[in-house]
Amino acid sequence: MSIKRITLSLLLSLLILIALLWNTDLSILLSVEISSLLVSILFYYVMNLIMSLRLYLLLGRVNVNPPAPEIFSSHMASMLFSDITPGKVGYLAFPLFTSSVPKERALGVILAAQSTDFIIKVSGSILALYYLIHMLPGWLLPFTYLALTIGILFASALLLLILYASWFERLVRKIPLLSILGVKILEKIVLFRGAVKNFKLLLILSTFLGIVSWIAYGLCWYWIAQSLQINSFTFLFWFLIHPLITLLSFVPLTPAGLGIQETGLALFLQVIGLDRSVAITFAILSRIIPTLSDLIGLPTLVEKGTEIFSSLK
Repeated sequence: MSIKRITLSLLLSLLILIALLWNTDLSILLSVEISSLLVSILFYYVMNLIMSLRLYLLLGRVNVNPPAPEIFSSHMASMLFSDITPGKVGYLAFPLFTSSVPKERALGVILAAQSTDFIIKVSGSILALYYLIHMLPGWLLPFTYLALTIGILFASALLLLILYASWFERLVRKIPLLSILGVKILEKIVLFRGAVKNFKLLLILSTFLGIVSWIAYGLCWYWIAQSLQINSFTFLFWFLIHPLITLLSFVPLTPAGLGIQETGLALFLQVIGLDRSVAITFAILSRIIPTLSDLIGLPTLVEKGTEIFSSLK
């Protein structure tokens, strides 16, 4: 990525965040319940421990047995790197932060984990949409259910074609408009297809632990809400909406969707009835808590980053 694009990306994030802060009551941010925030941080680390355990077990399945602390530190460095890269692609750098794991095996395991995370996020987003439909006016429900069902069937058929029909990929690449719009998506799906073929058993384990980590992240958001005295929504609500909202972090316009995710989350919470200042404060905290927590990966990120840059000279 060019320096100009990085600068514009950071400037866009900064402008969005300033606009959000301008439209909120900062006294709410200063009056949060610290004990609830600490519980949310605890569950965020639980999520990361589960994700690290997943990597450790997946590597064990391919006959690699690195020290568990190294996997955790490398995972946290990757999480921190993903916080500052567009589309959160920085997490794919995990193989670069490990010393005792062959890079090709680490990459294969990361692809398996990322593939299942993609499935979980999409599935969770669909569940969230069904859950939120009941908030619409009654006369809209039949049309909404019909449209959503058709959309799911279409997306499922499309995914099956991409995964199992090699002719479909060639067709997309030959059609000018579709190739422009779809090549990058197809490249991701091709990686996913490779992971499915090579790591079938690993994908089952990865999916299970991914769902458990999803529960921990939902609890993290639930306790952030408790710190702001948001009691109108149950854990199920936060459990279901976070995969839907965090899809915005993959929008590559800004680092990890910085500013974009917060805006989308704040607007969504306002639409369903939260006070604007409370909604914006929650959105900001949902970014601050993970980013600050990821800073424990900074030593590994700096150490390995320095080694990588030195080797390139």
